[in-house]
Amino acid sequence: MSGGLDQTLCTLAFCWRIARRDGVTIGLTSHDRDLEIGGLLYRAAPGMTPAAVRSGITLDGEDSDVAGALSSEAISEADLMAGRWDGAALELRVTQWEAPGALWLLLARGEMGAVSRKGREFSAELIGAAAVLGAPVAPSTSPDCRARLGDRACRVDMAGRRRIVAVDGVEGAEVAVAGLMAGAYAFGALRWMTGRNAGLTQAVLDNDASGLTLADAPAFAVEAGTLAQLTEGCDRQAATCGGRFGNIANFRGEPFLLAAIWSSVLSASRFRSSKPNFPVRTARSSPCSMRSPARSAPLASGPSRLARIASTSRPSPCVSARTRTTNVSTSSSMSATPD
Repeated sequence: MSGGLDQTLCTLAFCWRIARRDGVTIGLTSHDRDLEIGGLLYRAAPGMTPAAVRSGITLDGEDSDVAGALSSEAISEADLMAGRWDGAALELRVTQWEAPGALWLLLARGEMGAVSRKGREFSAELIGAAAVLGAPVAPSTSPDCRARLGDRACRVDMAGRRRIVAVDGVEGAEVAVAGLMAGAYAFGALRWMTGRNAGLTQAVLDNDASGLTLADAPAFAVEAGTLAQLTEGCDRQAATCGGRFGNIANFRGEPFLLAAIWSSVLSASRFRSSKPNFPVRTARSSPCSMRSPARSAPLASGPSRLARIASTSRPSPCVSARTRTTNVSTSSSMSATPD
């Protein structure tokens, strides 16, 4: 169905459908009048125009399946900077403003990514579906747990680990709340339920019995009595997983891998720096270089004289055993002859 694209004159208008993570969905159109399509009112926002929509077949960041940008004054700057639109699902379609919905052609689909401001205008990157293919296929090793408390990998039952509290006051990033268990909500989350910050979620760094410390100050002023939902957190350590949650079987980390690697490195380093434990061959002295033992003092008697002659004619250690035997025999015969 062409929807009127085959006509000589087409009356086209862009339509943006943006669904935030908190469930709020709005519709914007580049037409100068509001359009109602599929039960959603697309409010007129003439400044809402696609700045650059392109399709590609590569898997690079900006040339993924669909990438684009939008600019408009229809979205509140305060909400944008507060993060309400982070990760919002976005669809860009084209329709005939004379017959809204007769033509409903999808041009781009994705999530709102990086947001930049210039004066009173903003531009938001449109991250396409193919960007998922750039994510790691397998998780990297880490000593800390890679799961989030309560997700499908962690499997901790979050029933009873969330509670609604009334805020007594806020000063900077410090939130006064009474009746808390110290440390229970460290690394957890706080979601504002009422007030100007309703729908926003903030990270909790630590807490004591009388309050919490947030990672950042709330985007808008908070009045006493504002309701917020607190969710317990986890420091992703093996000791906490086993001791506090009894969930060590689902721990998604390698706490001993780094220690094992360092142990191997240190062992190899000590082996290289230590002396070898195998025997070292040293140059042996040649028998020919050995000095003869000290000779005893000469004796006055005849046999002793012959013994002295025999000792002075002692063969060198380098002489073969056969020669030594011959000399000894000669010496013996001489000693037997009367003087």
